[in-house]
Amino acid sequence: MSRVLRFLRFELKKNLWALVVLTAVCALPYIAELSTMQMSYVYEHWETGEKITSIRAPQIGWAFFALGALCYLAPALVYSFKMSKRGVDGYYALPLKKQKLYFVKTLVGLILVLVPFSVMFWGGALTLLCRAGNPYAMGWYVPAYFGGAGLGVCLFGFNAFVYTRANTAADGFVFMVAYIPFFMMIYAYVMQSLGDMSYYAYELDFLVFGGLSELGNKMSDLIMQYELVKFSPLTFVVMPVLGVAGYTLLFALLPYEKAESAEQVSESWFGYKTLIPVYTALMLAMNANSGGLIAVCGVAVGAIVASVAFRRKFRFEPKWWLVIGVALACGLFLSVSLA
Repeated sequence: MSRVLRFLRFELKKNLWALVVLTAVCALPYIAELSTMQMSYVYEHWETGEKITSIRAPQIGWAFFALGALCYLAPALVYSFKMSKRGVDGYYALPLKKQKLYFVKTLVGLILVLVPFSVMFWGGALTLLCRAGNPYAMGWYVPAYFGGAGLGVCLFGFNAFVYTRANTAADGFVFMVAYIPFFMMIYAYVMQSLGDMSYYAYELDFLVFGGLSELGNKMSDLIMQYELVKFSPLTFVVMPVLGVAGYTLLFALLPYEKAESAEQVSESWFGYKTLIPVYTALMLAMNANSGGLIAVCGVAVGAIVASVAFRRKFRFEPKWWLVIGVALACGLFLSVSLA
């Protein structure tokens, strides 16, 4: 335990400057905006001419946006050691088991996420609370904070797992971005295959950070004292499920992490190997009927370009061409249900 605590202190000291910069970048502009913004305004009704006072949004959405952004930046900061041979050799040579090493790194990552968010959030809340004529229901800031922080912990856990599936920093960033709409696209296809072609077929809660965005919007409405604010159960289900899966897989698969994989092609089944064929099939399934041959060619070109990024070369082995071909065939087959 003493080794873990010493390593934790070392990592906190190492990342202290990053923590200060992130906190300042998040909190200072936000607090400055809330200290000067107009909290309400008066306008005339277009038909009756009656003067109506309307409350402006408390800008809590920016705090949640910053929280989401930190959940993508922090994994790249704390797990970057595994993306270089020198870094991974140095860390794996420490007298710590991988589980303890990654546990400390994960704690530091969560600190880099939650401290800037907390200072930003409560600094903004205190600023509004101290302003004269405050029209907001400030009590809602308490559940908004704990709800946002909880979903932020989940988002970080999922991104931590996804980022560490890569062997280079660039691939890790691509993986995190590629997973953002991944589950929503699957859901949208299923819903459209069942005949739901409406906007609601694209359920925003199935975006990886969708629950965080939806929570921010709803809590903003409550703070502005809107009536009939309804929450979707998915807001509190999708992200926690992804978070638990992310943390579980991150530590469960540590025995299979190899130092020699650093800077090599990212061969994880949670990366390009799965993302490229699934995206190829889904994109073609949802666009083949409207786009015809142009859609098929466009999706095929996209799959080849993504494969070049994956393999880092323009020549692929025959089995990968077979994978692309099967993905295209599956996309055409799946498009039949949307015809």
